[in-house]
Amino acid sequence: MVTCRQEVHELVSTARRTRITVDVSPDLQRRIKQAALSADVSIRRFVESLLEEAVSELGEEAPETSGILSVESVARMDRIRESSRHWPGAGTTDAAEDIRRMRDERSLEIAE
Repeated sequence: MVTCRQEVHELVSTARRTRITVDVSPDLQRRIKQAALSADVSIRRFVESLLEEAVSELGEEAPETSGILSVESVARMDRIRESSRHWPGAGTTDAAEDIRRMRDERSLEIAE
């Protein structure tokens, strides 16, 4: 649950952010949305935490690169992709159907 203090902090810190645009497949976008929903956080916060974790593994400063992916980098991306398949909600096929199912379950709970 996000507190009022956290919301204010987020609004203030938003002014100090920059925007990154990444094109992803519709399937990946859906899985990201579902994983963020399952974690009860915004998509921005979910992706930001994943990026923070990935970058922190590099250490304080990222090494200079030539822009060419190494075999190790490709293997690491494959491991991350494989582990993301086990995230909550990643195995379902239709986000709209999941939302309908959850709404129906909630309606039954309220009716009881």
